[in-house]
Parts: sequence; structure tokens; C-alpha cells
Amino acid sequence: MHRNQEGFTLPEILIGLAISSIIIAASFASYIVIKQNYDFQKDMKNISQTSRAVATMIMRDVRMAGYNYDDGPSKQKPEITTGIKITDGGTTDPDSVEIIYDKSYTERLKISYYTKTYNNRLRVYKKVEKCNAMNCAAASLQTVIAESPIADYVEDLQFSGSKNGNVLGNGAIGYGLGNMRWVTPSSVTSSCGGLASNLIDGRSSSEF
Repeated sequence: MHRNQEGFTLPEILIGLAISSIIIAASFASYIVIKQNYDFQKDMKNISQTSRAVATMIMRDVRMAGYNYDDGPSKQKPEITTGIKITDGGTTDPDSVEIIYDKSYTERLKISYYTKTYNNRLRVYKKVEKCNAMNCAAASLQTVIAESPIADYVEDLQFSGSKNGNVLGNGAIGYGLGNMRWVTPSSVTSSCGGLASNLIDGRSSSEF
């Protein structure tokens, strides 16, 4: 019986190994690129979700700032005079913010958002404290929720406050600026009969 004794020569084997190595190396390089892109997109998604969650958390507390619990005639005293306190970190350090509001008739909360260095990077922390009605003096603070990180790998934290359209100022009355005041007309006329001054509280007939 005749058997074929022919096989691959050494050069053929070496060429095959070289081609296979090139294909495997190209496939591995493509895998690395795809994986790095996937990890980057995943990190961006996590950062976006974390940022949105932190912003929502701070926004919810800011909207409650300065709220005085009103229990009928016995309103919580004293009233909150400074609902939000922003500490400017300047051009080199992040800002911090303190928010005060009443949770109930007997409980006033102080919420603090700030950054601290952790392993050569910045983290955003939140702390919730309970205090008496004396505008949350430091001596009366009791920890409700201990200092907890809510965001990691933060580059900076900046807050900007405005009042009456001016940054941290006391500007004039303006519409759409979240400023509520009593407004009294300079003059009132009536074509329905009666005393026109009765249309406005706090004005005497001699003023018309």
C-alpha cells in the first residue's frame, strides 16, 4: 500500500505562523480599541448620571431653603433669615453651600454640600444636621446624616447666587426674578360708582 509521506516544510510552517500571528495581533488590537471606547462611554454615562443625581439632590434642598414651618398662630420662631449661605472658595478652591429649612414644627435642618480631598482627588460630600430654632448655631447642631460622599473625581464645585437679578446683591424690583413684594398703584379710577380708594388696602381716599 502506497502512503503519501509528503508534509509541510519548515518554511511553510514559519510563514503560516507569521500570518497567524499578524491576524491574531490585529484582532487583539481591535479588541483593545473597542474595549477602551466602551469603557470610556460607560464612564461618561456614569458621570452624567451621577452629576444629574447630585444636581437634582442639591436643587431639591435649595428649593426648601428658608422654609418656616407654619403651625397656625404658633409659627416656628425665630424665622430663618439666611436660608442659603454660599462660601466662595475663590479662584483656587471649590465653593460650599449651607441650606437651612424647617422639616417640622420642632425640627430645623441644616444641609451642607462641600468638597474634600480623598486620595489626591476631590469628592463632593453631603451632611445633614438638626438644630434648634436659633438659626442653627454651631453649639446646637446634632448630626442626622453623617458626612457622606455623593460624587467622586470632581474637578470643581461652584455655586452662584442671585437676588433681584443681581449676583448676591440687593437690586431693584424686577419681574420674573423670584422677588415677591407688595405693589401699590399710583392712581386708581372707577367707572362703577363707589369710592375708588376701597379697591386698595392701606390707602386713604386723600391719596387718590
